[in-house]
Amino acid sequence: MKFTPNFEKPKDAPNELDVKKEQVSFEQVKEIFENLKVPADSLALSDMDRYKNLLEEKLPPQVKISFENFETYLSEVKKSSKKGRDFCIAYTKDNSGEYIPHTYFLSRSQGVWRSLNGIVFKEDNSIFHHKGQGEDSIFLPIALQKEMLAGRDLNTSEMVDRVAMYGGVEVVESTQDHLPKEYDENISEKPHRLFDEEIFAPEKVDVSAEKMPNFDNLVSEWSSSLSYHGEINIKVFNSKDKSLRYMFSQREDGKVWVSGIEIVSSRITSLGVRKDWIKSDSLTMSPYEYLRKDYKGYYNTEDTIEHGGDIYTDFYTNYLSKIPIIKEFNDKVD
Repeated sequence: MKFTPNFEKPKDAPNELDVKKEQVSFEQVKEIFENLKVPADSLALSDMDRYKNLLEEKLPPQVKISFENFETYLSEVKKSSKKGRDFCIAYTKDNSGEYIPHTYFLSRSQGVWRSLNGIVFKEDNSIFHHKGQGEDSIFLPIALQKEMLAGRDLNTSEMVDRVAMYGGVEVVESTQDHLPKEYDENISEKPHRLFDEEIFAPEKVDVSAEKMPNFDNLVSEWSSSLSYHGEINIKVFNSKDKSLRYMFSQREDGKVWVSGIEIVSSRITSLGVRKDWIKSDSLTMSPYEYLRKDYKGYYNTEDTIEHGGDIYTDFYTNYLSKIPIIKEFNDKVD
């Protein structure tokens, strides 16, 4: 029996990704830095002057972005020192009129932008990104993905001190027992699902007919150049009942994956992510992944890539290519 998603059909999705862009004036930049507020328990509290100087010199707001119920001021994209992660700062006004510097970072394997709301220091003093209740819950809206990816070559970003990336982010004691405060206050505790939990066989990673992408109606398309995947092409489709929006990414070698899914009627929070989210499990895994015991037998170990000192193994050939949504994409779109 086909699993029935546990949320009601929301209003129809718009058929395009409408984002209003405005260049930021000198007066607006001045206002933002005069009213900058770094959250409690953030890394920068120990050296606020250094953090603010980095933001003013390297990451001032460049463009004002408005769509749906959300408004923020984005900096340019930079790379953090040490591991060279792509990130930017989103200056978002709170109810008190102050501006909170939120960090958005690019996931290498998925090739999508996420909101960084907490960090955990490991015993060796390295930094672990707290992903809240899961990576899907910190996925930025697709309209914002397009703004931050379309036509960009992210291989040319300037390297800056990693304090600029992590300074405004809350330091959390652990990932298991604690959620970042702003995340906990804004994001739904329970995710929505498209299929039963604990499904590993790719042929069974399927969704109901009305939640399937409508591949006859392309909502948007763009390309980008990423350090991990190289040149990628991105296509966006609404679900057949228009309640969901799917983002598909494809490498030049033909490997394709579902890089994100969003509930289009869910409001956007101050973090830049939607309050309600889809837990997509293996549906949105990358074509190259870390080796995991629970997917043993599905990796093509003859095809690996190295990035940042880590080894990733082909997960597309024996797994993603057999998922019904991916197969239908290849039949109808590719």
